[in-house]
Order: sequence, then structure tokens, then C-alpha cells
Amino acid sequence: MLKNKALILAQALRHTGTFALKHRFLPAAIAVSFFGVVTAFGTANDQPPPIAQQQVTESVVLSPLSIGDQGASTYFYEARSYRGDTTASLLARLHINSADVATILKDKRAAAMFAQLRPGTTVDAQVDESGVLAGLRFVGAKDRILGLERADDGFAVIDEPSQLEARVVARAGVIGGSFFATADASGVPDSIASQLAEVFGTEIDFHRDFRRGDRFTVVFETLNYQGRVVRPGRLLAAEVIRLGRAYRAVWFESGDTHGYFRPDGRSLRHSFLRSPLEFTRITSGFEMRFMPGTNQWQEHKGIDYAAPTGTPVRSTGDGVVDFAGVQGGYGNVVIIKHKGETTTLYAHLSQFAGDFKKGSRVAQGEVIGYVGQTGWATGPHLHYEYQIRGAHVDPLSVALPSSTPIPANLANQFRNTSASLVARLDMLRNTVLASSE
Repeated sequence: MLKNKALILAQALRHTGTFALKHRFLPAAIAVSFFGVVTAFGTANDQPPPIAQQQVTESVVLSPLSIGDQGASTYFYEARSYRGDTTASLLARLHINSADVATILKDKRAAAMFAQLRPGTTVDAQVDESGVLAGLRFVGAKDRILGLERADDGFAVIDEPSQLEARVVARAGVIGGSFFATADASGVPDSIASQLAEVFGTEIDFHRDFRRGDRFTVVFETLNYQGRVVRPGRLLAAEVIRLGRAYRAVWFESGDTHGYFRPDGRSLRHSFLRSPLEFTRITSGFEMRFMPGTNQWQEHKGIDYAAPTGTPVRSTGDGVVDFAGVQGGYGNVVIIKHKGETTTLYAHLSQFAGDFKKGSRVAQGEVIGYVGQTGWATGPHLHYEYQIRGAHVDPLSVALPSSTPIPANLANQFRNTSASLVARLDMLRNTVLASSE
């Protein structure tokens, strides 16, 4: 009996294998029903009836597979512009064919547009597989979107306002060499590093005062177009730890009140900048020195800043021009009167910035002239003097008065606004920091 059952099962499995091989594409429902029959055969005493076999061949027609546009392929390229680039070399890096390049180079409107392309700007282009240009875009001056778009008679020039998106970015660093080298290694844009030096410039000399191990943190805006950074924006908050002492600043703006303040609301804006130049080195301080004009030793009653000819010179405070012209050994000089019987002097200028005359008002940080070598100067530099009631004072050591703190009616708004910025500074204090050797 057992042998008969085994024989029946073996025959069924043989038939099953043959059927499965020849009809392996039958629907699953048929396969399931068939295996039910096998089970029944396994329990029957009689031999199973023969299974009819039939080979079926059928042609299958597949519908065409649609994959996007059946026309020419489209490619997107981007290229960064560099100093010394020509329009032709830039267009070649964007894989634009020579015929379109020639058309663009002959178009005066396109030439005027490309003249606004700043070094470092990324240009996006859309071309087909033959290099035929459909259009290109880049962010130009005043954050406008400039570009070309194919038209019936060549290319149409695009000039439209952009919708830049502001994002908040944070960077931190540990001083290993100079501050500016460390900031660069930490991914801090030059303009943000300059803003930081400006904010704390009356308390810290960013060229000389840092030591190895000092640290800084900056929180700032970046302005983005289609996910790409166009340029850095404003410094929003900062912390500098120098010789163990922490200096903090946050940006606040409400109505007529705006500027950088300490977290407790005290203003960081002083009535005077510590230096009339952004980047420089001091060659002569407030001391006795040999004067080349008189060939005698005498007291040097100002600070000499070495800088290349043409470097912008800023007014260190708000005031009124008292003199602008040529004055003996000073050469081209500007003298400005400020509140509190304070006067500042800027000498050896190569030229003046604008039509300054006696009585013209100037604002703190406004460019009033450019470094030169006029008068008794033996090399390009700026001679800067600071006087209080007619007495010369060392501008590097004098205590500079602060501006007005946060008004009482804005105190709550300031605390709410600054809380998130201060929280970012607290969080970044213990992050892994970049350093520069």
C-alpha cells in the first residue's frame, strides 16, 4: 500500500514538473488549483488519470515605453567666472557651440550684460546635445538676475529682480596664527571677518592683539539664489574670547534704533572708530621720532598707518569738515570737527573722495579720501591725529565714548530678539573649532 502511494506521488510530481516547465507563465490562480489536485491524487488509491499536455505559443506586443520628451536631450552646465576671463572662454566652458558664441559676441546688449559679471559669480546654462543654447542666468550687480534666452532673431537679454533667500550660518575658529588666516580657514567670508573687526575694533586690534588659543564665533546671514550662496549678508552675532575674556555682540534693529549691542543692551558703537583704515600696519606711533621734513627729533603727535596708495580713508566719527585742501608738510589734508571739542586730521592723501569743503557734514565710516604720498611723506601712508580741546591725544589709548544704549521702551523686544542669537553662541562654544597654523 505504501509503495503504491509513493509511486502515485512520484508520477504526480513528474507530471507537475513537466507542466510547470512548459506552462510556467500561467496565472497564479491556475497554479494553486493544480497543486490542490496533486494533494487529492496523493490520497487516492487508484492511478491518476493522464494529464493532458498542450504547448501554447502566443505573440505579445509591448506598448512603447515613454521616457520624457522624445526630442533633443537637454543638459545643464555651470561655470564660475574668474579674473581675466573673456566672454568667449566662459561660454566655451558652458559647452555652448561656436555658432551661438559668435552670435552672442556680436550682440552689444549681451556685451553690456556680461560687463556686469563679477569674478567668482556662477553662470548657469541650458544647452542641447549639439551645444545649442536655450538660455543662461547669473546674479549681477544689485542682486538682479541677468541672462540670455533664445528668441526668433537670436537671443533676448534678461534683466529682472531676484528673490534672494536669507539663511543663517554659524562658524567658529581657534586662533593658530593670525585672526584673518584662521577666519579664512574656518569658512568665514572676508566681509564678515571685516564686520567682526569693525564691531570690536575699539576694544581689540585684530592685527596684533590675538594669541594662539584665542577663539571666535560668528553667526551671519547668507543671501541665496536657487540654493546657491550669492553673497554674505550681515553679521548677526559674535563672540571673541581673547586671553580668557569674552566679548559678545548681537545685531538689533527696530525703527531708528539699530546697531550692535552687548547682550545686556549696552551699545558697542563708539563715537569714534579706533582706526581710519580697515587693514593696515602702524609704522610710527605717538612718540618722539626724527622728522624728515625738518631733519630734527621732535614729538610725533599722531599715528602713521602704512598702506598702498589709493587705500580708502574713513572718517572715524560723525562731524563737519573744517578744512579740506593742501597744508604744508601735510600735503592733501582733511580736518573734521566733532562733538565734545574733538578734532581729527587725515594727511598725505593722494586725493579727496567727493566735493568736500568747509561745512560739509560727514558720517562715521564715510570715505573722505585715499592714502597717498603728498607733502613731506617719504612713502605712501596716512598720518592721523586726534585732538581734544586743541591737545593732541594718542588715539590708540584714549577711552572712546560709547553711544546710546537700548531705549527703555525697546528693552523687552531686544531681549526677545537677542535670546536666540545668544543661544547660538552658547551652543557653539563647545563645538569642534577650526584653526590655522
